[in-house]
Amino acid sequence: TSFSDHRSAGGIVFPFKINSQVQAGGQSMQQMITIDSIAVNVPIADSLFIMPKNAAPMPKAPAPAEGTGE
Repeated sequence: TSFSDHRSAGGIVFPFKINSQVQAGGQSMQQMITIDSIAVNVPIADSLFIMPKNAAPMPKAPAPAEGTGE
């Protein structure tokens, strides 16, 4: 993974381009993420964090397999 096109946003420097490459099964896949803008400390309405009434509960995580050290 490489980061480039660093710019300041809200006094913090961020990479506006992220390039990653993965090799699996003999094939190579590349992904380029380009960010148009970053806003820092923007007010967000509390209502965005309220769980919808009809939302299904999160499933329970499976127990760790024995012998994995977890």
